[in-house]
Amino acid sequence: MDFLSVQVIKAEIGSVTGLSDSALHIYVGIIVLLTTAAVLRKPLWSFVPWLMVLVVAIIGELVDMPGDFIRLGYWRWEESLRDVRNSMFWPTVILVFIRSGIFLSAKYLSGKQARAPFCLIRERRIEEDNHNYFFYLIWERRKWEESHNYF
Repeated sequence: MDFLSVQVIKAEIGSVTGLSDSALHIYVGIIVLLTTAAVLRKPLWSFVPWLMVLVVAIIGELVDMPGDFIRLGYWRWEESLRDVRNSMFWPTVILVFIRSGIFLSAKYLSGKQARAPFCLIRERRIEEDNHNYFFYLIWERRKWEESHNYF
């Protein structure tokens, strides 16, 4: 694909949506974060979705760089840095807030459990144990009924 056609496609997306280049970078960052988390089944507190946003933003700027050289004769690295910053802002805010535990209720933050991943993993493990115990009770009840000829 020609580098100038990439620039034309980006300009068309901007004109169709009515969004500026900066706003498009913000939306793309959030979409890549959420899509990566969903597809890879990684929680938002994982660094994997955040790193994927960084990789996509850097690749996007590397694709834009030859277009700048062709049209202007030089690379506008300040614009590229601004675009990467716009793409990374909200994913970084989301990662920091979730990892800090700000959005968790008080029951998750009791004692030494101050970080979201460990609190949520512990809570999920308790739920799984209760779920397994429930099926254990059903199985034991069935064995008891079979031994007493209720069927």
